[in-house]
Amino acid sequence: MQLENRLLDQRYRITQEIGKGGMGTVYRARDIRHQRLVAIKVIALDASNSFSAEQLRRDLKREIDIIAHLTHTLIVPLYDSGTIEDQEPGLAAYFVMPYYQAGSLHDWLRRREQPLPLSTPAVIFFINQAADALSYVHQNAIVHCDVKPSNFLLDTQSATGLPYLHLADFGIARILTTTTSTKHEGVGSLPYMAPEQIKGKPVFASDQYALAVMAYEMLTGKPPFQGSDEQVLYQHLHRSPRPASELNKRLSQAVDTVLGKALAKDPEERFGSVLRFAQTLEKALISPRTYTDETIIQKFVPPPQQKPPSQQAQKQPEKQPPTRVEPQRKRGCHPILLILALCMLVPVGFLCLLLQAHFSGLQHKSPQKIEQTTTSPFLQQVQGAPTVFPFEQNSPAFQWEQTSDQAGSCMIQDHAYAVSQKQQNLFTTCIATASDFQNFGYSAEVTIVEGDTAGILFHAQGASLFYVFQIELSGRYRLIRYTENRRQGAQILAEGSSAAIHTKPNEANTLGIIVRDTTIQLYVNGQLLKQSSIAAEHGQIGTFVDALNQPTTALFRNVRLWKL
Repeated sequence: MQLENRLLDQRYRITQEIGKGGMGTVYRARDIRHQRLVAIKVIALDASNSFSAEQLRRDLKREIDIIAHLTHTLIVPLYDSGTIEDQEPGLAAYFVMPYYQAGSLHDWLRRREQPLPLSTPAVIFFINQAADALSYVHQNAIVHCDVKPSNFLLDTQSATGLPYLHLADFGIARILTTTTSTKHEGVGSLPYMAPEQIKGKPVFASDQYALAVMAYEMLTGKPPFQGSDEQVLYQHLHRSPRPASELNKRLSQAVDTVLGKALAKDPEERFGSVLRFAQTLEKALISPRTYTDETIIQKFVPPPQQKPPSQQAQKQPEKQPPTRVEPQRKRGCHPILLILALCMLVPVGFLCLLLQAHFSGLQHKSPQKIEQTTTSPFLQQVQGAPTVFPFEQNSPAFQWEQTSDQAGSCMIQDHAYAVSQKQQNLFTTCIATASDFQNFGYSAEVTIVEGDTAGILFHAQGASLFYVFQIELSGRYRLIRYTENRRQGAQILAEGSSAAIHTKPNEANTLGIIVRDTTIQLYVNGQLLKQSSIAAEHGQIGTFVDALNQPTTALFRNVRLWKL
């Protein structure tokens, strides 16, 4: 696509192509309205016959609106955006951003007089900035998908003489995957791509993996995996990187352990957040003698509202890794005695981690008590005391369905609502037939014991209309509007992936929605995944399981509702 010397949207005079990559082409341009230099990124939208230009424009606007509302000092702001419709294959999107004359971190590293590796203070300075920016993006339910040095643009120098970073291109991969018919599996840059991203299933921890590749490269002068594209791809999927301390003798084994965890093949085995990775790496670089493996025992689950993580450390030949703290296991001592004992036996930092796991484990037994002290985003929004549904009572005010046939069932048993569908490619809806709500908060603890898809249902008007917020054990979620109780004509209103979703069978997830008129917020385990728009409707609440690929059974507990 050649755009040099073109006047775009009667405002931007494109002067020069300054970069090209897998996600588009970057041009330098002049904004003739404000007389300033800008950078314009153009990406082609690979439309097919199933995607009309109007649908593409509508989807594109929705995604850009989300990105445009993100503001952070370490993120490149979005000035403007639009579409170019006279380009092959028919439609392209453009994004107008500030022009950073100093270029990118990649350019800066190449211009340095001294080759890599960087000094320890420089690595800490850059990685902490990058982690701060990525953490903000993750809090807004966006996975960057292309973290690499060339996507960090440089601004003014700090007091240390090092430049400040600004994260660019966040949301571009999101736009590609939500506005085209192409799946864009493996969108990103191969040297920095996590195994799950290569497979087309990126999660928040995929960005942490890419940042760990950057850190490894800064500390050793070489990427963790090298060779042809085929070789690098295979190594990402199947090989552990060479310990960084073998390439840079100044590094400790503590640094090897931190990088090894952040580069784990399984995203759940990485750090609990990208910030935790950066903080732990800094500690290992500055104080390797005081560093212990206890610093990194937590798996990738967003604290504090999650159930306790499995707490497995990197395996060490001379040390037994910590054991999993089971939330429902009967304990042999009173919590106060346990705290006193821990105060005498373990360091303060590790004590905090153990106490967090212990009290998180009480959530299943005493939900009302935990609600009074938690600060999860979901509970901050709904506030107040909820209406709780003890299924064994099945209040006449709600009248949960109890039906069963050869295909599916909705049955109250053992203090839970068991919902199943045995026939493949069908789904089961179970309704609280006497309920009717418009503005409300609704949450339920969902445990998938067979199959992989279940969720909560709302705004149901018999079989003619209902909405479903569902999760899959693959880590994906969807908001779907059904009509006439069938798949044909179902409309996907929102979808994505989240590391907040527990992906093992028999592991509970707490799903939550907050509906205010035409706005809905989707939560999993207290974490906001997405805000979307729906029609201003009302109706019954319920539960849902989908046997699209295999028979499915789920148990629903701790159902709560807040009238807003």
